[in-house]
Amino acid sequence: MTTIASFVFIISAVSVWYHIKKKPNKKNRNISILVFLVSFIVVGVTAPNNDPKSPKVNESSYQKDSYYFNENEAKEFALYFKEHAEVIDKGNKIEFIAGADKDYVSARVGEIWKDESVNRKIYLSNELLKEKINCLKNG
Repeated sequence: MTTIASFVFIISAVSVWYHIKKKPNKKNRNISILVFLVSFIVVGVTAPNNDPKSPKVNESSYQKDSYYFNENEAKEFALYFKEHAEVIDKGNKIEFIAGADKDYVSARVGEIWKDESVNRKIYLSNELLKEKINCLKNG
């Protein structure tokens, strides 16, 4: 059905142009415009839905998986993160200092990174975040 409606849509668009520019004829032009509008609506209604198939999640039934560290657990994780995370840049291991409190786990790198480009800093933060996630999964 969509293929036929699309074909009629294209033919009617050409017909509108033909009856306006090549051979002016008001009656045929008006009929072409009417067919064009109807086929436009039919194509819009019958067009397939191209949205990716994702399951609908009811917000009220969805529970977010999250865990909040207490102060002691956060500090223990920071130590674990410092010992087990390994971020390699240009063949060298990046040294960093890990810290934590009940709200945040952070990693700080040395002064050598202060003059690096924004892209390099984003790379470093993404690599540290990946290692943090790996440590959480494995730890």
